[in-house]
Amino acid sequence: MEIIKYIEKNEEKDIYLPQNFHNLFKHFKDKQIITLSNNNEVEWLESFYGKEVNIFELQKVLDVINDIGYYDFKLFKSIIEHEKPESLNEIIRSINSKDNYILISEFEVFYDDAKLSKNIYYHLDKSKLPHQENIDWKEYGKTIRSKFVHHQTKYGWLFELEPKDLIHNPNEIHQVTYPYEKYEFKVELENNRKYTLLQFPMSEEKLLNELVILDLDDDTDFKFIENTKSDYNDFYKSIKTTLETSNLIDVNTFTTKMSGLSLYELRTLVSALEVINTNDVSEISYLIDSLNHFELIEEELYSPNDYIKDKLQNLFTENPDKFYDILDKHFDYKNYYKEITSKESIVKTSEGILKMSEDFEHFNIDINLEQEM
Repeated sequence: MEIIKYIEKNEEKDIYLPQNFHNLFKHFKDKQIITLSNNNEVEWLESFYGKEVNIFELQKVLDVINDIGYYDFKLFKSIIEHEKPESLNEIIRSINSKDNYILISEFEVFYDDAKLSKNIYYHLDKSKLPHQENIDWKEYGKTIRSKFVHHQTKYGWLFELEPKDLIHNPNEIHQVTYPYEKYEFKVELENNRKYTLLQFPMSEEKLLNELVILDLDDDTDFKFIENTKSDYNDFYKSIKTTLETSNLIDVNTFTTKMSGLSLYELRTLVSALEVINTNDVSEISYLIDSLNHFELIEEELYSPNDYIKDKLQNLFTENPDKFYDILDKHFDYKNYYKEITSKESIVKTSEGILKMSEDFEHFNIDINLEQEM
């Protein structure tokens, strides 16, 4: 957390960032642009002193920096010094480029070819390099020094491991991305030619912060972009229309709930959605929270006769008189199976037999529950 000093009505004020989004929004929703004071002590922000910035963009940058470790923070400051980003949005882009760099901060490492080469080696793609047992570290250090462009900064020597991607759309609002971060899908938001791609699920406060930056509300239109690496990608594609017509906050909540489902729970949900009409993802979230009211049964392992036998066996133990009364009335297992299933809301789905509790009788059921299984 940093103390940020800014000018308001010729008066210097300060604020701690990052902070709770709702508190920030309460005070700055109508005056998002602030002028940074020249008296700030945030070193990497120095080039923005005396300039106007969007406080929600500043909150976003500081929120990211708040989570990085000591080495990455020094690396970040070196990159900022070298790249000289002209906007807070470009700072996010610089953070995303950190894997293209390595910082050598020790004097004795930089000037020792063997030590330098070992430090650099461990950051490179090993599949394209000789095995370390076959490397002359001293000679390899000389090769590195001549091969990789490097720059001296206040924090050490910054080596460029890969050329930076120079293709840049000035209308894109950048998001910090992590190569191994798991996400379910992306959504694309656009307003006044500005656009961004958000990975879901995400923190609700961060989502709200992004919406403020784009000057959008949570009912805005968005585009669903699939993630083929998600375990549930096929399911998300099957409800794409529902997703894109839902509230963004609800979509994010739904995605958070989805990320914790097992395969069995997903199949149960798919079965439930075949017989229960839903209009938006908030209703699907309700179903996820209510999966304990459903039981998915493997159809080939659970015939009508098996079901009735289990039912009668329980009845015999719990209420023998009723058991014998029923036995006197019913001799055809198949007909009795229909009567029981019609009362207990058991339907056939593509995944198997789905049992539903009476709590869901008020939903609009597509399938006739009395149909023959």
